Amino acid sequence: MSIFNIPNLITLGRVFLIPIIIYYSVFMEGRPEYVVIGLFGLFLLSDLLDGIVARRLGQVTEFGKAFDTIADKMLYYPLIVFLMVFRDLPAWFVIALIVKECFSIYIAIRYIRAMGKVQSAMLYGKVYINLTSLSVLAFIINIRVIFYPLAILALIFGYYSLTVYYRAMMKDFREGAL
Repeated sequence: MSIFNIPNLITLGRVFLIPIIIYYSVFMEGRPEYVVIGLFGLFLLSDLLDGIVARRLGQVTEFGKAFDTIADKMLYYPLIVFLMVFRDLPAWFVIALIVKECFSIYIAIRYIRAMGKVQSAMLYGKVYINLTSLSVLAFIINIRVIFYPLAILALIFGYYSLTVYYRAMMKDFREGAL
């Protein structure tokens, strides 16, 4: 199956949104919040849409599963570092997200090496990325009273999803992958 299918093209479109989102979120003085909200909404909607289209059209690929996850990381990690440096996003939040991500990448690499495929996304991981999105958006549009609870919930779901993925990997390993 070709990597140039509809779901992967949707994900590619999401990648092209990344510099625009970062520009409006970090660097544009007096940025209109509705532009940032709209861009984030489009990013999240396309993230949902590519998965639905892939399943409906039978175009789920290992490349697509990995590319979708990479697209999310291409937005969030540069964005949160820029927000920390230029807009005072709390360092504890950025560090906690990056540490979680380092462990996630380690687990993913071990899984791919052992199983020869990408581990499918799980509900907790999807909840984590959406809570992260909402918390970052709340920070960008300056609604701190919403940012802090969402940031803490995002981290709880993020670290919990990390343990779920790790347990799933270990279960697969015990069942004969290694």
